[in-house]
Amino acid sequence: MQIDWAAIGQGLGFIGLAGGAALAMIKGHRKSDGTPPPDRPPAPNEVKETLTELRRMLEGLIQKTERHRELTDDDLSDIKKQLDRIEAAQRLQDAVAGIRREFGGLPK
Repeated sequence: MQIDWAAIGQGLGFIGLAGGAALAMIKGHRKSDGTPPPDRPPAPNEVKETLTELRRMLEGLIQKTERHRELTDDDLSDIKKQLDRIEAAQRLQDAVAGIRREFGGLPK
């Protein structure tokens, strides 16, 4: 009896090919991890959620900016008051120095 090596090779090749196709089919039918493909544009609900989040963050930033502006205005007002007091004190000191020069000093 003679062994038909060609038929055995064809049989093994067919079994390998069928097994590879079965593995590829099984792998293709598995569920993915849920991440969309990188070239897919975002879904409309994802865009809406992102825009809503951006609007919320922008509103928070605007509120912080407004509060900062209010604090800055208060600080500037306080600085202007202090400058006015310093200028008034300087004018008073200049007046006292002028009186001392004119009259030779102030009585005690």
